[in-house]
Amino acid sequence: MNSSFDFTTSRPDWLSVPERNAQLLIIRLAIISHSKEFDRRKAFRQYVLADLPAHKFEVEVHYRFIMGYTRDVDDLRVAQERAVHSDILVIDQEDGTDRMGEKRRRMLRWAAEMPGSRYDYYMSADTDAFVRLAALARRLRKYKSDTELPGSPREQDIMWGRMGAHALHLTPNADESHPEVEDEEVPPGPARFWYSYLYGFIYLFNSHLVDRLTRQEVVLPHHIHCPADDVILGMWVANHAEGTTVVDDVQGFHDPTGHHSDEKSTRPVSRDSVVAHHISVADPEMIGMRKVEEFKDKWVVVAKSSTFYYIPKTIISRPKEFDRRKAFRQYVLADLPAHEVEVEVHYRFIVGYTRDVDDLRVAQERAVHSDILVIDQEDGTDRMGEKRRRMLRWAAEMPGSRYDYYMSADTDAFVRLAALARRLRKYKSDTELPGSPREQDIMWGRMGAHALHLTPNADESHPEVEDEEVSPGPAGFWYSYLYGFSYLFSSHLVDRLTRQEVVLPHHIDYPADDVILGVWVADHAEGRTVVDDVQGFHDPTGHHSDEKSTRLVSWDSVVAHHISVADPEMMGMRKVEEFKDEWVVVAKSSTFYYIPKSTRSDCDTPISAIGRLMHRVFDREFRLPPSIPLHHIRQTYRTIRGIVASLQNSWRSWMTSRCIWRSLRKCCIGFSRSMIPVGRCRLLTEV
Repeated sequence: MNSSFDFTTSRPDWLSVPERNAQLLIIRLAIISHSKEFDRRKAFRQYVLADLPAHKFEVEVHYRFIMGYTRDVDDLRVAQERAVHSDILVIDQEDGTDRMGEKRRRMLRWAAEMPGSRYDYYMSADTDAFVRLAALARRLRKYKSDTELPGSPREQDIMWGRMGAHALHLTPNADESHPEVEDEEVPPGPARFWYSYLYGFIYLFNSHLVDRLTRQEVVLPHHIHCPADDVILGMWVANHAEGTTVVDDVQGFHDPTGHHSDEKSTRPVSRDSVVAHHISVADPEMIGMRKVEEFKDKWVVVAKSSTFYYIPKTIISRPKEFDRRKAFRQYVLADLPAHEVEVEVHYRFIVGYTRDVDDLRVAQERAVHSDILVIDQEDGTDRMGEKRRRMLRWAAEMPGSRYDYYMSADTDAFVRLAALARRLRKYKSDTELPGSPREQDIMWGRMGAHALHLTPNADESHPEVEDEEVSPGPAGFWYSYLYGFSYLFSSHLVDRLTRQEVVLPHHIDYPADDVILGVWVADHAEGRTVVDDVQGFHDPTGHHSDEKSTRLVSWDSVVAHHISVADPEMMGMRKVEEFKDEWVVVAKSSTFYYIPKSTRSDCDTPISAIGRLMHRVFDREFRLPPSIPLHHIRQTYRTIRGIVASLQNSWRSWMTSRCIWRSLRKCCIGFSRSMIPVGRCRLLTEV
């Protein structure tokens, strides 16, 4: 697709970064989709919506994928997808090309759910359109069109996109009993004037225009089939918004060369191209658009370099710790990084199985978050040493040349990951640090001292029996060990400890499970560098029975232990003013630009979609004989609806996920742990 590019011209002035005191630009984005377009939605999330903003927070985007229902298995697959991403709105109409005008009207009404005074533009986009959202925001601010733009989009009427011309006019029909029947055309006469209309692949209405078109007294014609559904956009504006400023953005909105049968309507992709249409997701074309060198500064780019820290991170957890895992995701792992891209984290919550209902709840949680690894051992305090060894082996699944540090953390530890990455890179310890963690043995955390040594026992038939201690003698030397609430091993040290010939003692009960970390390093990694980070890893004052081991939280505190999630304590740590720049902070301010990717409505859930599907089945498809009493039918209907409602809080994806069905079956017939996939989840995806 190289022949489709032309970057010979200089960088346009409108692409400059806005001033920090510039007004926040807010866009409500409706992505018109069909239920079968799973790959397109995935690509759009990954290559258009991900990793915004780039420089200094320029645009805030509220978005939804808008689609109808299909009355087939795709409805259930969409419900599952929505349970994971929370960014799909299934409107109350059957999907099809004969109801596209109605779909566009519903999308306009979705935009109008937010008052026009609270956002700037409503935008519609097809799933095969590549959109540079940050560049589009700058273009909306500064672009000099042929028509002089009015002041604020919240006070004037603006229609922006690629324009055509038409004279079609329709008479609105309030009869919705046959929505597939098109509205009648207006007879020839003065009412059949020509107007500009928007090409439907992408366009923008400012918020003031949306409010004007969705007033209660305005009745919009909307019964029209594809491909004329975009024509009615111009008809609405022409008939109900006289005086609207029309911006025909030929250079910004177009098909790239070779992407349309009419070559006259195409042009090479350039710095002015904020929207490119007909971009394929079946081949690497959309990802290629994302990686264009001239567009790179419009996203938070994840770069692979020697100064970039990769941290496989295990969060040691119990199956019952649902609230702790939720808090850890929300207040530690979410919204990284802030300024420059500093750290990439591959993480897993590591739990054992329980042989009770918690196994099923964990399976459900894993189906939603894909970040839980259930190891092949029963959870309990008498097997904590074994759990730590399995965690170390999980880290070793990635070659040491591809990451820097392996980290373990408890779920009640608040970790400032961006600050930790900076500390690992620049911290001056008492011990001179060697060069790269991929080439040296480094053990980092809060240290204690011990002389316990164990003899490895290869017998796994009684894993709850502890390994025997080594008899007193020269082998019983003292060594440093890591406090288990949070610690790091360099990747080189992990590789050294997990070599095939190394047998690590691991049968030891809690709370001595962290002591064997020191045993492993002392016995198998002579010459390691030990960093006792007293100021960085600690319990805050008042959070431990031994006050001597606590200290006040300060700039140096990268890990704080014993942080409660039952009260707002962990949330409070996240909101500490001095730590704010370590995350993409969601702040409501006129000078701060942020992107809440979606806002979920209580009435727009997978269960409600299933409920609507059931209602249609009972109401339209099933015709029971009159001999069956009506109250029996009603009772059956209420019973089934009650079952569906009971699933809403605790088993959202149960009816939509085949993998959950398989997992349930395996749990019930013997708690087979093969149900748990071993893989990695990237907190920041590579681009």
